[in-house]
Amino acid sequence: MVTEFALIINFLGIELPFWQTVAAWTAGWLALLAPLPGGLGALEASEVFALGAFGVSAALALGVALVMRGRDIFIGGAGLLLASRVIKK
Repeated sequence: MVTEFALIINFLGIELPFWQTVAAWTAGWLALLAPLPGGLGALEASEVFALGAFGVSAALALGVALVMRGRDIFIGGAGLLLASRVIKK
């Protein structure tokens, strides 16, 4: 999962050392422990905070969070599509 996060930040052109990548990834996972439905806004805020501490602009940090949310929606949608095909059979 850290490798996937590293690929996302590399795709967006963010250069971070390994320890900063792990710290930003950890902040995102810890944000999902917030008592909000689905980490509503907590993931985005944690990425802006963590990556902002490493000198990354807020726009790029939000881009990281949005790519992560998009990935999750894509995987969930693909799972629902496959499940609906199995149920029809």
